[in-house]
Amino acid sequence: LDQKARQAKSLIFCNPQNPTGRMYSRSELLQLADVASRHDLTIISDEIHWGLVLEPTLRHIPIASLDTEIARRTVTFIAATKTYNMAGLNVGAAIIPHAGMRRQFAGAVDHTIGMPSALPMAASEAAYRDRSSWRIDLCEYLRGNRDMLESAVNRIDGLRTTRVEGTHLALIDARVLGVANPQEHFERF
Repeated sequence: LDQKARQAKSLIFCNPQNPTGRMYSRSELLQLADVASRHDLTIISDEIHWGLVLEPTLRHIPIASLDTEIARRTVTFIAATKTYNMAGLNVGAAIIPHAGMRRQFAGAVDHTIGMPSALPMAASEAAYRDRSSWRIDLCEYLRGNRDMLESAVNRIDGLRTTRVEGTHLALIDARVLGVANPQEHFERF
């Protein structure tokens, strides 16, 4: 990462990781933040799956929450759309503590992205305001789905899944099968 960082201006990061569902520890985030600091990188952090934590012992840690210096170099994207199952509403937010970066972002957005209508904004506001029990129930349901998928897939020779800690997605590793195109292979069934 250090070698690649020397040639970069920004670090695009997904937390929790999508599509593997990996939740990052504070220690791991600090290591990543250290690379960004040493190489003067802007961190672009996609934290849209922040609320879909499936492991009760884990919690989402925004990378910008590590310290003020990291926050100043970070653009954090959030949305209620994944956690509250509102993907079709197309609304999200960028959290940009650094005023200069925020102005630059706002100028670019003015020419490229339209503002959402009142309905998605009201739905997002309601989701954030009234979130607790619905999100907890959703995470329990997704945890059950994850456990069922892991159990089924891991019983099939040549297939494996990694433990999904966050998000609602799972990857199935089919490399051991030795097929050139796993997607085509499974579409035949």
